Amino acid sequence: MTINDLMQDALESAAWRGQDMGEFCPSFYIAQCSRCGRIIQIDPNPLPNGIEIGGEALAVYCPGVED
Repeated sequence: MTINDLMQDALESAAWRGQDMGEFCPSFYIAQCSRCGRIIQIDPNPLPNGIEIGGEALAVYCPGVED
């Protein structure tokens, strides 16, 4: 996967959780939710036991979104 593919996948996953992610910081591949401050990050070259996409915004729903 390319870094652009990873960023798109990460943003779509975070949006599914109600996160309103900003743009990725180009040098660190980190984006932050404008409502709760949770982040997603991308590692384009993870270690063999590492992951490409991670962060709290992918794991939990945004508390700033009403059901």
